[in-house]
Amino acid sequence: MDRGLPAPPGLLPRIPYHEPEERNHISPRWLAWSMWLFFVAIWIGLGAYYLITPDATATIMNWVADQALIVQIGVWIVFLPVMVAVAIWESALDLWIRVTALAGCLFWTTYGLYPRKDAST
Repeated sequence: MDRGLPAPPGLLPRIPYHEPEERNHISPRWLAWSMWLFFVAIWIGLGAYYLITPDATATIMNWVADQALIVQIGVWIVFLPVMVAVAIWESALDLWIRVTALAGCLFWTTYGLYPRKDAST
C-alpha cells in the first residue's frame, strides 16, 4: 500500500505494480459440448443395453473387475458417474434408493456438464 511517502535513503526504489488486465477467457465450447454429448450417448446406450439384457449392469461390473487394476482405475476415472450408477444399481439397496441414486447420477452428468454461456459474455 503506497501512502505517497518517499522511500528511505539507501533502499531500492519501489517498483510500480500494475494490476493485470482482465482477460476474456475463451472456453473451448466444442469440448464442453463434446463431453455433454458423450455422456448423453453413454446414458442412452446403457439404457438400451439394459432393456435388451436385464443383467447388463452385472455384465459391466464383471467386465471391469476382470481387467487389470490400471484399466479399472482408468475406467472408473473416465466414466465415474456411469460407474457409480452401475455400482449402486448392483448393490443390495432398496429399489427406491437405487432409482434416486441413478436419477442423481443422470442429473450430475446431463445438467452438471451442460455447456453454459460464460459469465463474461
